[in-house]
Amino acid sequence: MSRAYQFSFLVNPSAEDIAKKWQNLALRSEQAFFLQWPWIGNWLSTFQPARYYVVEATCKTELVGLAILVEHIEWRHGFIRARQLCLHRTGIAKNDEIWIEYNDFLLDKSHEQAVRSQMFRYICDNLAFDELVFGATDNRLIADLAQNCKLMRADIWQAKAYCVQFHDAPSDSFDSYLSANSRYQIKRSLKIYPNYQLQVANCGAEAVEWLDDIAQLHRQRWPKSGFLIAEFREFHHRMLSKGIADGNVQLIKITLDATTRVYLYNFIHAGKVYFYLSAIAEQDSSIAGNNKAKPGLAAHYLAIEHYKKQGYMSYDFMGGDARYKSSFANEISELCIAKFQRPLLLLRLEQWLKQLKQQLYKWRHKSKSAETLP
Repeated sequence: MSRAYQFSFLVNPSAEDIAKKWQNLALRSEQAFFLQWPWIGNWLSTFQPARYYVVEATCKTELVGLAILVEHIEWRHGFIRARQLCLHRTGIAKNDEIWIEYNDFLLDKSHEQAVRSQMFRYICDNLAFDELVFGATDNRLIADLAQNCKLMRADIWQAKAYCVQFHDAPSDSFDSYLSANSRYQIKRSLKIYPNYQLQVANCGAEAVEWLDDIAQLHRQRWPKSGFLIAEFREFHHRMLSKGIADGNVQLIKITLDATTRVYLYNFIHAGKVYFYLSAIAEQDSSIAGNNKAKPGLAAHYLAIEHYKKQGYMSYDFMGGDARYKSSFANEISELCIAKFQRPLLLLRLEQWLKQLKQQLYKWRHKSKSAETLP
């Protein structure tokens, strides 16, 4: 028997009005950390979007779905003006550097599939937009959403997501999950750092102090680090100040030798660990030139072993291709950020030109390859 759902939306309700509904529904959801109130509430408080919609789905009198859609105007190529609705994002690049993953509508687990598709249809039929920006999310969840809505889909970011699922007892060694080559590289690296120490930040104040070190290391390595942005830093100061005490954020510091330290910033939810970012201090000059020393690989190994022994169910590296992620992972999925577009003439022309550009690139690449053949 199909269930009847009712949908409605509010414009710019206060965070306080959203919080109680969101937290109550989250108790009946099985979705990722990024859809829990510690992330969503902090996001709203930090970035305070100027205009947004809260879409609600109910079954009889029970709330079964929620979504926050931020209105944003994007200009592209100097002549395309697109009115966007962005799901749990602002549409402003520097604000979205915090990078939500496993994004979705917040849904009651017993209604998830049916409500997702119907809520998407309701948004398409009742809210004004040129583009609905959805992601970063598991591609499987949105593969069929645009059906019957007369929308075009354009992916603007794609990446594999790597996860380690623990299928045995916490006391069993993690080594059995690794290939012989990965085990060899890790053990060889740990021999270089025989006196390593693993620490977990005990309070928000200690975590914020470590975050300052992380920010400095991150800026040294990444010229476009999010830590260069004031709102990014504010968001994470808030996240750590409260999240450490609440148990939904953990900061690990692994000291490998006198000069080498690795930080791992993780989110915790429903027995799952979400690895968010890392920072690595410079190695001792006597070790830095040794390609056998792999401090990042060693740190993740030690952290995964730590969490497995603690009884967690998984260690999720999330999106982004990297060799060390594939070395550990036993589950791979596809993440994407997609724009669902109205079939407007300018947007269709833009997509046609992009496809033409891609075809020309492939043709030129093929032609150059043919020229190099003997």
